[in-house]
Amino acid sequence: MRIKIIAVGKAKNNLYEPLIKEYLKRNKWQIEIIEVESKLKSGSTKLKDESSLLLSKLSHDDYVILLDLNGRNLSTEQVSIKLQRLAQDNREIVFIIGGSDGFTNQVAERADLRIAFGQITLPHMLARVVLLEQLYRCWTIEQGKKYHK
Repeated sequence: MRIKIIAVGKAKNNLYEPLIKEYLKRNKWQIEIIEVESKLKSGSTKLKDESSLLLSKLSHDDYVILLDLNGRNLSTEQVSIKLQRLAQDNREIVFIIGGSDGFTNQVAERADLRIAFGQITLPHMLARVVLLEQLYRCWTIEQGKKYHK
């Protein structure tokens, strides 16, 4: 299975980088992380710029899953089943993680599925780690391993 994660922000030289590398190493799926970063300082212009950068990395046929506080709460097993079905359909699976200011309505409208990690708010770099850990759990489910329990 091939998965892209398009995320705002660079993971270099922060405390999350070792965890990101660890989960990428554990998972045998092909996972590519594409990082985008606005050169603008703050405000609605930065948010629009980040959203444009996110959208520019998508192709028309991508199946886009947006991490969104207002998204659906799915179990790891439900996500695993969804990913396996998408892989059978040869869909390119793309997860989007917005920046600290979120994302615009255009990004939300482009999403095929919006999911949440519960009702908690996570820093966007920690959300990246949680997503990678969940993808690893999904891989273990597909492989029939016990890690996901």
